[in-house]
Amino acid sequence: MPSSTPVVTVVITSYNSGDFLPRAVRSVLAQTFTDFEILVVDDGSARPQPEIVELDARIRFHSQENQGVSVARNVGVAMARADLIAFLDHDDVWYPSKLERQLAQVAEVPDAAFWCTGFDWVRDSWTTPSTLRELDYATMLRGTTILPSTVVLRKARYLAAGGHNPLFTHLEDGDLFLRLAMHGPDPAVIPEPLVRYELHETN
Repeated sequence: MPSSTPVVTVVITSYNSGDFLPRAVRSVLAQTFTDFEILVVDDGSARPQPEIVELDARIRFHSQENQGVSVARNVGVAMARADLIAFLDHDDVWYPSKLERQLAQVAEVPDAAFWCTGFDWVRDSWTTPSTLRELDYATMLRGTTILPSTVVLRKARYLAAGGHNPLFTHLEDGDLFLRLAMHGPDPAVIPEPLVRYELHETN
């Protein structure tokens, strides 16, 4: 059983997610590391899915008027009970060892700006792994792709950096990651793909 205060809060932002949301949640429930809570923040969907909590006692659901993904992520982090935050977009999928591998890296490199992994780009019949290897601020400025669903970070560091900027409707994640790395240590990377990012008509 998970402890009363989980090690990780998984923040899933949801907007008109349909069948994607249950799939994303189940990929968290299938993790080899189990001491987590899942917080689904529904950002004004036409049909919210509060019934998702029936899948597992570790799931919480919050519904709000549509304010954009940046606000939804800020709300999720503010509501999180854990000191570590893991983001998962509603249409992405984690591979089963994702959290276990990253938390081992957190223990090895505890002062990283944040921790992230490689991921698979998936479209129809083809799969292409990302080329992420090492990260520093200069590399990030050149436009390195960091998938939010691969990221784990400390709640305190997120809040100190100001969280996601609600004025940004695009590149809001890149802006946050740059601010996290600007004055601190480099991010830590597991190059191996541990997340599945599917390209489809709505992303």
